[in-house]
Amino acid sequence: MNSIEIQEELGDLPYRRDDIRPEASVNERIQEILVEHAGYEEDDFRELTEEKLAGMDPHLLFAWCDDHDGVSLGAIPESAIGDEQNEWLEALGPAVFVGAADFDPAGFAALMRIMALIVSPLGVERSDVIGLWPWFEREAGRWSDGERAALPTLDELKALDGRWSSYLRASMKQRFSRALAIRKST
Repeated sequence: MNSIEIQEELGDLPYRRDDIRPEASVNERIQEILVEHAGYEEDDFRELTEEKLAGMDPHLLFAWCDDHDGVSLGAIPESAIGDEQNEWLEALGPAVFVGAADFDPAGFAALMRIMALIVSPLGVERSDVIGLWPWFEREAGRWSDGERAALPTLDELKALDGRWSSYLRASMKQRFSRALAIRKST
């Protein structure tokens, strides 16, 4: 999967709850993107009739795109996304970043929290959120103490405990209401 193409294609879809369009068009476009760029076949989605989709819970398609490590796709149930988590997702938007310099402190705080929810987009064990901490601290060192006060603590990140990690292995045969792609570039 090409991280640049997936991030660009998904970037045209709504990512904010307030911007959700009729879900049939979102589902159709996501299926096209998965077939074009993620190795899926059209037959993989044939069983998803309008009737079947109508009976399914809505999901956010979350794509973590990394220029070195590839793409990890997740289907996060909207019911698992609380208002606070939604604020973090929407603060990130369809971001492309190299490091903290590409964010303001609030955006970087949102990235830290989302990374802690998924722990590692590419399958690092939950205990490795602690291993991410030195990277967070090093990257956040660019801001003043006052700006860094807005960043989460290690204890806060640990408390998020990879709650969304299982969604990164979820089936893409879902009813999608929106999509968000975040790309770590080089």
